[in-house]
Amino acid sequence: MSPLRILPFAIFAIPLWTFDVAHSRPFLYISSFTYGGSAKQCLEGAKTALQRNGFTLNLSIQYYNNQSMGGSVSGSLPDAPVVAEIDCDKSIGVSAVAVSGLDNEVTYQKYTELYKEKW
Repeated sequence: MSPLRILPFAIFAIPLWTFDVAHSRPFLYISSFTYGGSAKQCLEGAKTALQRNGFTLNLSIQYYNNQSMGGSVSGSLPDAPVVAEIDCDKSIGVSAVAVSGLDNEVTYQKYTELYKEKW
């Protein structure tokens, strides 16, 4: 068979193949709470809660434009692909915790631990 006769078949056959691409879909757990304390107390308590539960990698505080209104604290686990963030919003009196990761078991365990914390 000549190469010219094989070429049209090869071009036609390629679109019929499908490749199973691995998709990483993180698990996400979120809760919000009413909060009546100061933004500073909330952020300091949130930072301590994250540290106490192992979120020590890239631990940082991001303030809102008006620091007295709050901000968020985030960190990652050094030994697992799990991140957490605690938000403190004094303007609406709410604090929220979010935990996301690729391993549902570890993610939910860490979410449960942070859910029980006080900040």
